[in-house]
Amino acid sequence: NKLFNFIFLLTCILIIVNGCNFIDGVNNNLNIYFILFNLTVMYLKYINNINLDHNIVFLVFSVIFFFFNYKNILMAGDSGSYLVGFISSVEAVMITNQIENLSKYFAILLLAYPSYEVLFSMIRKRKNSFLFPDGKHLHLLLIKFNKKNHIKTSFQLNFLNLIIFFIGIYFSTDDIVLIFLIFSYIITYNYFHNYLSR
Repeated sequence: NKLFNFIFLLTCILIIVNGCNFIDGVNNNLNIYFILFNLTVMYLKYINNINLDHNIVFLVFSVIFFFFNYKNILMAGDSGSYLVGFISSVEAVMITNQIENLSKYFAILLLAYPSYEVLFSMIRKRKNSFLFPDGKHLHLLLIKFNKKNHIKTSFQLNFLNLIIFFIGIYFSTDDIVLIFLIFSYIITYNYFHNYLSR
């Protein structure tokens, strides 16, 4: 059903866009995630002879933005995080359509961090309204643990993304391994969230 597919795709994009806005609560957290995401997509495009010119532009902007965000000169804000979320969603859809043997679960793996941030937040706030913000997101708990050190927090949060992206590339056609990686990410996220919530 084309209408169902369109509504489902739109809902997924909205989840990613909202998730990217969530994880932007720590300087350069979203930016480092987008750099890792973009490098992963670029590698897959390169080995499959797909044009990656616009990905190079994204990467250059992200590296420049990293410096200015680190210095607290520029912030992504809502519009910037929404744009990154939209670009990431579209890139994930496009690359799974462009590379025939690429598993659809690889797209889920690439977007696991922002999407699970939203889904976990909704589950966590199920007794109250999930429309209202709180201070219990993983990045907010971790930055408190790190005594407001933004760059340390951003690198720690994205270290797990680096690992699963690296392994995911190697097993990008294997549904079973990718599903295992997605569940491993969720378990690891929950473990650290519970640990920091004590």
